[in-house]
Amino acid sequence: MHSKLILIASLGLAAAATAQTFQIPRDLADGAYIVSLDHNSASVFTQLEHNTTAVARRGDAEVQRRQVSFPSGSGAVCNQPLVNDNDMFGAGQAWDQMFNACSNLGGAFLKNKQALFFKAGTATAFMCNYSSKGNPCNTAEWEQAIGNVRNACADGSNGRDQTGYFNIPGWKKSYGFTQSSLGFC
Repeated sequence: MHSKLILIASLGLAAAATAQTFQIPRDLADGAYIVSLDHNSASVFTQLEHNTTAVARRGDAEVQRRQVSFPSGSGAVCNQPLVNDNDMFGAGQAWDQMFNACSNLGGAFLKNKQALFFKAGTATAFMCNYSSKGNPCNTAEWEQAIGNVRNACADGSNGRDQTGYFNIPGWKKSYGFTQSSLGFC
């Protein structure tokens, strides 16, 4: 079941402030959400109930066996802000919980201009869909895409990581992570 938490944010203000599509309200609780645009182009946040049990991270050998062949033109895009490593990659935080949220959707397709995200403190992990036909969140894609972003973007210092996303234009989707105070998609 989904419990609805509707928060309206002015897309115009968010776009002007961040040049992004979705802006997370400051008082939004940590958790998994699907965000979409209503008929007035305002963001609507639906909180998801999901299993928050920390996942076991895949070992490099297992990830290598399940390599995803991304379409030509796919690649990492690095952003300037740094994110707190513990909020993003700490056990049971944004990376793990985004994996869980993605897995719990069970291959369900996100609609056009929707995103799945998990907010954990100062970090937000996300999957954006730009296809009118929809797109599923895929855990193997998530793992590999974020690994590609971390490899391409220089790590920060003092427990911080450079933010970014992995753009997959051939599938009209992207996976990434950013500061919770910034927009995405």
